[in-house]
Amino acid sequence: MNNLEKNTTGNIWRKWDLHVHTPKAIFNNQFGGDNETVWDKFVSEIEQSDIEVIGATDYYSIAGYKKLKKYKNEGRLENVKMILPNIEFRLTTGASGNRFVNYHVLFSPSVSDECIENSFLKKLTFELNGKLYSCERKDLEDLGKKLSDGKDNNFYRVGCQQFKVDLNQLMDLLTKNDDFNEKYFTVVAGSRKDGVTALLEDLKQGTGVYSNILNKSDGLFDTNDKTVSYFLGNTADKRAELSLLGGRKPCFEGSDVHKLNDSFGKRWTWIKAEPTFDGLLQTKFEPERRIRLSKKNKFNPDLHDKSKTIQSIQIRDTEDRFQTEVKFNPGLNAIIGGKSSGKSILLYEIAKGIIKDDEIKEITRDELNYNSLKIESNVTLSNGEEANENVSIQYFPQLYINKLSECFEDKRLQNIIKDCLKAKNTKILDKVNKFDKEKSIAIEKIGEMVKQYCQISGENSQLCEKKRQIGNPVYLDQEINDLNKKFEILTSELKLSSEEMEKYNSVNIKISNINDAIQEQQNKIVHLKDQYKEIDKFSNDVKEAFNSISSNSKELIKEVMSNFNEDIVNKKIYMKKLVEEENSNIDNLNGKVKSLKDSIESINKRLNRKEELDTNRKRLEEYQSQKVELKSLNQKIEENEANLHNKKEGIKDLIYQTIRDAKEIEEELDGELITNDLKLKLRLSFSKKQYAIMIDQFIDGRKQSRLESVGLKDPDTTFFIENNFADKWDKIINNGLDGKYDELLKKNCERKDFILSLAKIPVDLPININKENDDLDKMSPGKRAIVVLELLLENNANNPILIDQPEDNLDNRSISKDLVQLLRRVSIKKQIIIVTHNANLVVLSDADEVIVANQDPELKENQKYRFEYITGSLENARGFSDDKNKLCSHGIRQDVTDILEGGVEAFKIREKKYLI
Repeated sequence: MNNLEKNTTGNIWRKWDLHVHTPKAIFNNQFGGDNETVWDKFVSEIEQSDIEVIGATDYYSIAGYKKLKKYKNEGRLENVKMILPNIEFRLTTGASGNRFVNYHVLFSPSVSDECIENSFLKKLTFELNGKLYSCERKDLEDLGKKLSDGKDNNFYRVGCQQFKVDLNQLMDLLTKNDDFNEKYFTVVAGSRKDGVTALLEDLKQGTGVYSNILNKSDGLFDTNDKTVSYFLGNTADKRAELSLLGGRKPCFEGSDVHKLNDSFGKRWTWIKAEPTFDGLLQTKFEPERRIRLSKKNKFNPDLHDKSKTIQSIQIRDTEDRFQTEVKFNPGLNAIIGGKSSGKSILLYEIAKGIIKDDEIKEITRDELNYNSLKIESNVTLSNGEEANENVSIQYFPQLYINKLSECFEDKRLQNIIKDCLKAKNTKILDKVNKFDKEKSIAIEKIGEMVKQYCQISGENSQLCEKKRQIGNPVYLDQEINDLNKKFEILTSELKLSSEEMEKYNSVNIKISNINDAIQEQQNKIVHLKDQYKEIDKFSNDVKEAFNSISSNSKELIKEVMSNFNEDIVNKKIYMKKLVEEENSNIDNLNGKVKSLKDSIESINKRLNRKEELDTNRKRLEEYQSQKVELKSLNQKIEENEANLHNKKEGIKDLIYQTIRDAKEIEEELDGELITNDLKLKLRLSFSKKQYAIMIDQFIDGRKQSRLESVGLKDPDTTFFIENNFADKWDKIINNGLDGKYDELLKKNCERKDFILSLAKIPVDLPININKENDDLDKMSPGKRAIVVLELLLENNANNPILIDQPEDNLDNRSISKDLVQLLRRVSIKKQIIIVTHNANLVVLSDADEVIVANQDPELKENQKYRFEYITGSLENARGFSDDKNKLCSHGIRQDVTDILEGGVEAFKIREKKYLI
């Protein structure tokens, strides 16, 4: 038998109908006979359905089961994976009216027909007048003859009507015969007419009989909502009460057909199990996880998104070492195996087939490297599409979660927490994200102000350098005075008439005054243009701020914004007009200068020392021009100094507002529940490590020791926390702007780049988690890991999660109490694939599929490949091969107990869920 072809995906939801009467039904038979024509129609009706497991039901007999099985053996009923014999009895206990409690015994198909008939039915007896009659056809006919009233000549039917079963005798036959051990399943009717519920209304029989029957029943045929809920026993008080009734019990829905075209295919039970008798046995112990009634679930109750679940992985191995395909269950998959058996490789290959290479390297930190195996993998989703990088999964190698949980400020952990918040409460997440958004906006604005500050500061430096080059204004005045005196001496030596000299001086004075006026006009134009630029920039800043606010807010200030834009446009037009007017005035003044120069041209020509006089005059004009320029420079420097002060104040305001916003969010959200018993714990945080890295990349290594003296490093434990946070942040940026750190910088490092980095000081509002009054950053490593796992598994993305040994560093109590419950709860909607060495995670979590990995280079245990993966349900006990030397002959259950430490104990904890 080829194991690899027999591998299954474990427990999936299938339609089971355990209460199907056949044309051989002795009571209420409306099939129209027991002939081949009727049987052919009956079998065809089953074939046209999608029922996978049939409980062939007969009263006091398995004749119908044998007939149906014969059809199956002849090639019919291919859609039916298993047929079970269901023998229906009437107990000696009375129900409602003249009815008696209906009781069913279902046997495993592995029990032979002869064993059922000879070791069970034949030994089941009914006493009449001191004579015992067995539950075989001949005795039942004899009993019918004895009790027939003559109206019904079918003595076999009469005998069956009269034959009542003693429940204690029935259970003795089942429990004391090793052939039936773990191969039978008892179901009692739960109705008020012919079921145990009727006993509660009969004060004569009372609850004692009711309790006795239920203690000897594995399940009920009942769809009443209250009954189903009661026997699930989800509360402590119900579980205590149910212990008197034999514990929790599954409730089944069956068609109970008695004729063709009846309710078959219209009523059934969804059971999540392989279509085996072992699968049926699990419903006793996992009724809530394993059973859904068609009454409320007409469609498959699987809640997994097919576009977000992994169906299989195809492995391409050039050396033919790996099994080519492994299939997965949409729920909880547990990969087990010995050391170096290929467990982690399989998990890694699934991740590698979906996640980008750079992300895989980031996750594994290069600690996992299976590339030397030279294998390639393709992952297929349950919707038939090939998985790619657009599919989202979460992959956590061994010890990754432990490392992740070491620091609650870790960005990866923070993203996991936010994913969980997104799933549970988007309003809380929006508020948590509010700080990040406002901080980013503030840092961006601070950065822009820093750039502007550096630009203005650089401009001021240039202006100061020009002032230095011009010189001291006192010196300029002295030079101008000396030149004027020299000019007087020169002009006296020219022997000009007093009238000419007067005219010459008068004209030059006028020219000088006009030139001063021209310079003033030009300064005004420069000032107007600077103002124009400032207005234009202010207008753009306002527009940008307006565009960034919400639509509702825009609507409120729409009219104000419109008026503002109109005022800006009018102001700019007015300033342009002023510039044009100043330019026109300059042109007029230049014309006057030219006219004045022309009026004294004849006098200049007469001067014998004209060249010397001109040189003197030019120097005088140059000094006078420098004096005007110096005045303009001083004015511009003063304006820039005021602007620099405003930038610093703006940076300070942004810093303090950022911290105030953080404090408001802290107060509002601290203590909010995010999932179950996990609460938010928000505290403003500063990362010294990130800060040190940020500083060190700019600082000359030889000058590191001086950082503390200039306030860039502080040994005080209150550094950047509590009330002095904003003060420190503001002070450091201001010191940087003032150039106090320049001498510490590396060569080729600009002040601007350093201060821009300082503006991004790593202040954050990370989400700490509080559980049972214990903060995540103060928890034990094991408890932290449990909390992180809970966050991972509880988020609403419902994407597959791959975890290698989630039990690492966890104690047994945390595993069995916390992690098991997490896996059970979350795997209902989300696919989880784990590698584990812990039996509790496999057994107590009720893994939907177990994947047994094995590496066998010599193929002593494996069938074909060096690396093979045997898959199946946890309850699989029989394996897939007849070769006892092969691992696949053991069955999944044996592999669990052989491979996993504590496997036997884990099964025992489940209280006889499996026979070991």
